[in-house]
Amino acid sequence: MESQKKSISQLTHQLQKYKTICNETQKTLNEYRNRFFSATDAVPDPVVFYDLTGHVTYLNPAFTKVFGWKLYELLNKKIDFVPKEYLEETTQALKRVLAGEIIHSFETRRYTKTGNLLDILLSCATYTDDKGETVGSTVIYRDVTEKKKIEAKLLESEERYRSAMEAAADPIIVYDNEGRVIYFNPAFSRVFKWSLSERINRKMDDFVPEANWSETKKMIDMVIVGEFFSGIETARYDKYRNIIPVSISGSTYKDKQNRVMGSVISLQDITERKKAEEAVKQEEKLKGVLEMAGAVCHELSQPAMIIDGYIAILLMSIEKDSPLFEKIDKIRVQVERIAELTQKLMNITKYETREYSKGKTIVDIDKASSENEMSAS
Repeated sequence: MESQKKSISQLTHQLQKYKTICNETQKTLNEYRNRFFSATDAVPDPVVFYDLTGHVTYLNPAFTKVFGWKLYELLNKKIDFVPKEYLEETTQALKRVLAGEIIHSFETRRYTKTGNLLDILLSCATYTDDKGETVGSTVIYRDVTEKKKIEAKLLESEERYRSAMEAAADPIIVYDNEGRVIYFNPAFSRVFKWSLSERINRKMDDFVPEANWSETKKMIDMVIVGEFFSGIETARYDKYRNIIPVSISGSTYKDKQNRVMGSVISLQDITERKKAEEAVKQEEKLKGVLEMAGAVCHELSQPAMIIDGYIAILLMSIEKDSPLFEKIDKIRVQVERIAELTQKLMNITKYETREYSKGKTIVDIDKASSENEMSAS
């Protein structure tokens, strides 16, 4: 009897000890469970725990915030929020997960409680029990709907700007921060003869004439510090080394963090403008020449006529075999030459010059006179 009491006492003590251990273990498990769910509740993205049959065992507050359902509404239930067109890919993804694969950032879509359709990046993996047996899966649903909208708007904006550059009449070239070509428009190819495939990811240093590097370096310095510049006249080579006068404007472009990513340069071909400017200069010079020629002709014509008249009188009063006659006749020839020059000056229609001496030029009266053109024809 005593031995039985002793055995019962020992058994009771052992049971009490085991109960204490169980309580402590349960307490520890509860602490870990609370700690785990507290961590899960702090995750900003929606998180759902499913059992192997796809029933919800837990979801965090972020899921309620994004999708609208609360835990008590979905606990031990399946979530009917997969659009029909995404059912097949969802089933296949689930099979891969249950086979031990971890899925990262799988693009799909899901409905909210109110029927709104969200763009989702889904990540998923299984979890096991203490025996290592798979008992369910954990799914993280990242809402990227707004991001998708922003990306779509950015793409639309990019396409709009690209279309504008494609349609631009003036050459436009886009560089990265290293001065390499990212893009240039059809007008650039038309004017400078290079195709984009020939110059993409390459620098364009070889289309800057040596004489134009001074202003080009100033433009580069302005781009580096983010300054805008406009209407700087310079020149550029085309593919075949022909020099083309251009007026350059440019500015930088930046990323979302306001960091300079490169530059956009517009080059206006001013060849025709330069020709027009030169034509105006020639016209102004011609006007000056005509005014001077008119004044000279006016001042020379009357004295020349008087001299010619006196010469004629002298020649009539002198015998032809007289030595004086020959000398006076030579004077007459020179007076006639003055008259011819005067007539040519009166008929100047364009500005033409010829070399004179020591690098100086003078008006070429013969080439500038329309009378000379008529006699040549």
